[in-house]
Amino acid sequence: MLRTRSLDTHDFERLVEESRSAGSSEALARLDAALALWNGDALADFADESWAQATAISLSELRASAIEDRAEILLRMSRWADAIVAMELHIAHYPLRDRPRGLLMRALAADGRQTEALRSYQIYRHYLSEEVGTEPSSEVRALEAKIATGW
Repeated sequence: MLRTRSLDTHDFERLVEESRSAGSSEALARLDAALALWNGDALADFADESWAQATAISLSELRASAIEDRAEILLRMSRWADAIVAMELHIAHYPLRDRPRGLLMRALAADGRQTEALRSYQIYRHYLSEEVGTEPSSEVRALEAKIATGW
């Protein structure tokens, strides 16, 4: 749970926002600091309160984006293994999100593991088809095609 004191919420949002205009090392440090404020579900103490539900959803989405932003930075820093681990954990919690799957595929391919990247895509495509009757986004499909042709 993100601590419910308004200062913690403010600090989390501020650090994530600041990370977006910082260089890679500083952005990574700010995201790490923001994510360190998090422990469990956002505003869990107030889960039954209608006023907190929209805020909790918004904060949870911001957290998911921050985790993905962090992986993007790890990729820019050529820290493939760290990005792979982060996205595998993230995908376990958010299996329907395209961005972390694409980040995982990019990290695997950059690490010389193209077969695993393509397998990750196939697993994702099958999961989406079976669970929700849809296909990966055009961006993830294009990434799969690039990896399949030796990118």
